[in-house]
Amino acid sequence: MMTEALRAVDGAVEERGRFLAALRAVEFTGPTGRFRFYPESQGAVITVFVRRVERLPNGELGNVMLDRVRDVDDVSF
Repeated sequence: MMTEALRAVDGAVEERGRFLAALRAVEFTGPTGRFRFYPESQGAVITVFVRRVERLPNGELGNVMLDRVRDVDDVSF
């Protein structure tokens, strides 16, 4: 997130308004999917993975994914 914002302002963090605008506009695809900020709350919009711990075929306990919910923000629930 910081790298993307720094790249957008060519590292000019002393230009506070420009840097904060670039930070709010950050959007990228990471390991869990699309990442961005919700404009009104400035909270992260992320993909949420619903998992359950189960005994795996090899006998160990591990996470089993039950569902994936995309574009979850902090104001939609």
